[in-house]
Amino acid sequence: MNLKAPDPFIKFEIAMKNILIIFSCVLSLTANGQQGNYKSLKQIKWLAGNWKGVYNGAPFYEAWVSINDSLMVNLSIEIKNNDTVVKEHGFIQIKNGNIIHGSTNATWALTKLNDTEMVFENDTLKFANKIIWSHSANDHWLAEIHNPRGIINYDLERVAWLNKTVNRFIKKE
Repeated sequence: MNLKAPDPFIKFEIAMKNILIIFSCVLSLTANGQQGNYKSLKQIKWLAGNWKGVYNGAPFYEAWVSINDSLMVNLSIEIKNNDTVVKEHGFIQIKNGNIIHGSTNATWALTKLNDTEMVFENDTLKFANKIIWSHSANDHWLAEIHNPRGIINYDLERVAWLNKTVNRFIKKE
């Protein structure tokens, strides 16, 4: 049997493929590693405040309150017959360096964050697999809720008139 050394070009091609594989793995680990080193929620402070949205023609209200550098609490606000009911509804928190968004029945992990957008995902859910929140230049909160059947879009506007009600609720707690 006559074995000869591999062609230098083939050696180079194999080396380049190995380098690309290693580089891809390092990039993937680096991107995922960025999710594990958060110490503050400063980039999402724009979310703090009171918001009004509309769903199926009916208004809804919610508030986000900064508790400290690593926790924000979400309040749902119902206004019925001149009565206002405020309930704790969810949270965003830093846990083990990761940013998590949660509610009573699910949690989502942050997968993207910049000064105007955050993306939370949980592929195991049958609803709201992906949540994209954007802050527009005119101070609107644009929400996209992705689920297997489609995408639901909300455009929420900041409403200052709810400040007193939310502050009273917080002081009671």
